[in-house]
Amino acid sequence: MTIAGTNPERGLRVALELEPSTQPGDAACARYRGFAYLPGVEVAVTLEIDVASGESRLKYAARGEPSDPLTAKDASFVEQLGKQAFRLATVTPPDDGGGRWPRRIHRWRGPK
Repeated sequence: MTIAGTNPERGLRVALELEPSTQPGDAACARYRGFAYLPGVEVAVTLEIDVASGESRLKYAARGEPSDPLTAKDASFVEQLGKQAFRLATVTPPDDGGGRWPRRIHRWRGPK
């Protein structure tokens, strides 16, 4: 299935960008901002990842109806992306593409 446009016809598309650190050397958390796109709804997303533990915290606000469009599975999917980014930044060796936070995270999940 091809994806054309911003919002998918079915499923969930996530587009996040790493927010530049407000203070050099601030290593408390990595923060990603962007959107989760559902059919007909854009959800503004902030994903914070604790650098020490890898724990992800998701905050979001919808534009459009319904006011709470992310299901528990959708929210869990986005939080899992944070755990993957943590592993890439802290566990994966630099020779294998790791050792730093990904600048962008773009994923699509089909309907379940």
